[in-house]
Amino acid sequence: MTLLMSVCADCGATYFPARLRCHRCGSYRFLDQPVDSARVSGVVPVHRAPEDCPWHCLVELQTEAGVTVMAVAQEPPTLHSLVPLIQQADGAVVIPPR
Repeated sequence: MTLLMSVCADCGATYFPARLRCHRCGSYRFLDQPVDSARVSGVVPVHRAPEDCPWHCLVELQTEAGVTVMAVAQEPPTLHSLVPLIQQADGAVVIPPR
């Protein structure tokens, strides 16, 4: 499933996760904007994950719209690299394995 950002239809402010009301202009009107990739700005290894957890890294990402998104990954991506993103049905943002 593609990651969707919410973009205010009145002022263009971009949010993730979605908001009910724009904090910039007060509008309740939003449009969905798909995001397929983002740039890695930080990587943190997960040291105490459950044994059956496939995710070994938390990754901070910057979208082109300037929104920071946290994702999980099985392998640590390279800093400043452009990585693909998907959003699972449970809402988790994931960097798919290479």
